[in-house]
Formats: sequence, structure tokens, C-alpha cells
Amino acid sequence: MRTVKPVLQALEHTGQVRTTHQSINRPEDIFDSFRRWGQNQHAGFTVGYLALHGTPGSVYVGRRKVGLVDLGEQLRAAGTKLPGRTLHLGSCAVLEDEDAVTTFRRAVGLKAITGFTEDVDWLESLAFELLLLDVLTYYRRVDAVERYIENNHKEFAKRLGFTLLRN
Repeated sequence: MRTVKPVLQALEHTGQVRTTHQSINRPEDIFDSFRRWGQNQHAGFTVGYLALHGTPGSVYVGRRKVGLVDLGEQLRAAGTKLPGRTLHLGSCAVLEDEDAVTTFRRAVGLKAITGFTEDVDWLESLAFELLLLDVLTYYRRVDAVERYIENNHKEFAKRLGFTLLRN
């Protein structure tokens, strides 16, 4: 079974990052995870990482499709706010639908969303995500993250269709 736990463990071993892991087994688990992330006691977790299969504007939990626009509306209706936080969608091609992703980002108030516009190889994208998550937790400003990726991993990011959407 493929898992992102080794990436989270590697980040924790640097001593600079605290992580928590939640399994997503039902579409409702995504909603519940975002709702919990928005609670005051989790304000110190400024970067989220959702690793699921995806298609433009949607992620999958098993065979069930979860559209980001609908998820954003549900979260907004529940009063979930995620200001100052960044979400990385470790899913194939989700960011190809920039309008849906932007609508979701605005609905919950995220500072930025990162992800891929292409179908990506799991292991290759996981390697990139290790670099990305380290940078996202090191730099507080999104423009600094963009510059770092551009200066150090431009070709890798381009090959994966990496995109960063922000205010």
C-alpha cells in the first residue's frame, strides 16, 4: 500500500516540523479533517497535505469523487476558515481546473494552494513533495517559496505541472 507517512516522518526528523496524519476513508473524512484543521488548537499547523487520487477540480476517496467547489461551499457553510494556511494537493491534475481550485481556496480563505496540473508518477511526485513541504514549512511568505522552487527545482516542477495559486 502506498502511503505518505515516510515523507511526514522524514520532515519530522529534521526537528523543524510537527506533523499529524489522518486517514481519509470516506468523503466525509475530508470535510471533518478540514473542519478540525480550522479549529484554534490547530492554528500552528500552517501547511496541509491532502494525498488522494485526482482529476481536474476534484479528488477521489476510493471511487467516490469529491468536487472542490462543493467541498468549499460545505466548509464555508459550516463556518470553517483557514486564513494564513497553505494546502498542497498531492493528486494528479487537480490544479488543471484553476477556477475550481481558486473557488475552493477563496471559500475557506487559504493563503495558497499548490499541486499538479498533470498526471504524475507517484514516486517522482513524492520526491518533489518532500522538497516542497520542507520549503513550505521553512518560508512564511508564499513569494519566497515560489522563488526557491524557481531557482532550485524549476525543471522538476515544470515536468510535474507543479502550480502554486495564491491571493
